[in-house]
Amino acid sequence: MWTIEYILSQICIVIAVGIFISTTFLRNRKLVIFLNCIVNSIYIIHYILLSKYIGVVINSIAIARSIWFYFDSKLPHKNYLSLIFCSLSMTLAGVLTYSNPLDIFAIIGSVISTFGLWQSNMQVYRICLIINNLCYMIFNLSIKSYLSVTFECVIIITSIINLIKFYKETKKKKDLIPPLQQNQL
Repeated sequence: MWTIEYILSQICIVIAVGIFISTTFLRNRKLVIFLNCIVNSIYIIHYILLSKYIGVVINSIAIARSIWFYFDSKLPHKNYLSLIFCSLSMTLAGVLTYSNPLDIFAIIGSVISTFGLWQSNMQVYRICLIINNLCYMIFNLSIKSYLSVTFECVIIITSIINLIKFYKETKKKKDLIPPLQQNQL
């Protein structure tokens, strides 16, 4: 278990999670998408080192997805086709590289993550992150990437804290805006 590949894979996780946690603090969707590309690249190395090819393929598609969503964000409306295509690509890739029943959690988490990045509400993104990380916690447990499981917990906790923090800030801002008077309607 403590091979050089395993140790290097765990070092990759430390780096990826450090970057990934920072996305829960951000409000800028484009920066979140950019950082997701970096995180997915590191996860690819992690899964190559663990010989878990479903993770390699799904994270490769996730990079393409992030780039696509970045350019889609410049459009005046939501491109539902990009959401459907990316979700189906993740699902198909997962099915084709499926090796054990717990691999389904990587597929589910990736599709949920795809929706979270596609839509523009950062609070919904954080909720999707929590679900995604719960799925990946189970998946990483199945491949004995214990440091990943630990960090998935950290990401979940950080996401919940920031979800509450940004909710309170948004609520406070709404409370500061005086309600419209009847004659102003």
